[in-house]
Amino acid sequence: MTSLVGQRESLRLEVRDEQGALTDATVVLTLTRPDGTTTQPAVDHPVAGVYTAQVTYDQAGDWLRVWQTTGVVVSVDADQVHVVAPALRIVSLAEVKEHGNITTTASDRELLDFIGTAQQMIEHLVGATVPTTVTEILTASGSRLWLTRAPVIAVASVTPYAGTTPLTPLAAGTWTLDPASGSLARPYGGWAARVEVVYRAGRAPIPEAIRWAAKELAIHLWRSTQTLRGGRGRGAVDDQAAAVGAGYGLPHRVEDALGPFLRAPAVA
Repeated sequence: MTSLVGQRESLRLEVRDEQGALTDATVVLTLTRPDGTTTQPAVDHPVAGVYTAQVTYDQAGDWLRVWQTTGVVVSVDADQVHVVAPALRIVSLAEVKEHGNITTTASDRELLDFIGTAQQMIEHLVGATVPTTVTEILTASGSRLWLTRAPVIAVASVTPYAGTTPLTPLAAGTWTLDPASGSLARPYGGWAARVEVVYRAGRAPIPEAIRWAAKELAIHLWRSTQTLRGGRGRGAVDDQAAAVGAGYGLPHRVEDALGPFLRAPAVA
């Protein structure tokens, strides 16, 4: 289950006895935030055996949710919620739903997971896609260093260090950038042992072929789970074809779309 930071959610627990009848008990809800702190929201008791609580997720990360009941029924019900901060993604939820002809909201949270997964799979092949500001300290030697996120849109600052002490940022023009590889070259004087670089990684705008690949991959991943639940894969003519299609994580059509943008093999 995926939620957004700031999203308010209504949680519900039904307490049943051994015969399956709703019954009252003492109920406590404990939430553990991603930073390890805990909170116990107020629990409402609208009708016999039913307990509800209103929760607002205020941190990004994975939350642990534990309902604990004592008294007539002693039980523990645990689950977790993945919470993400609102941010640009490679494509939007609305675009993916339009691409997949999905008209209901029933799978919205699941689709968010698949959009994130598709983005990570694609960036593994082509490098950064969504423009993101990156700050990193690199260990340098010689006249060239490589930023870890490429392609690079622009470099905001380059600051050499003496040990742990930052020195004066280098003036633009004293180094050159290769945006595609993320290489920073300083042919005259070389680099200090440690360098902090602030830069913008990704693509602006994101090429249409990459965006199409992201939509197609997110829908493919989602539909593969629907196939396993008895649904039908996109374009499948029968259940056997749907099951075969579900076995591929990265369809050839997605690979073809990403072909012009694939990263060059790394050289050790």
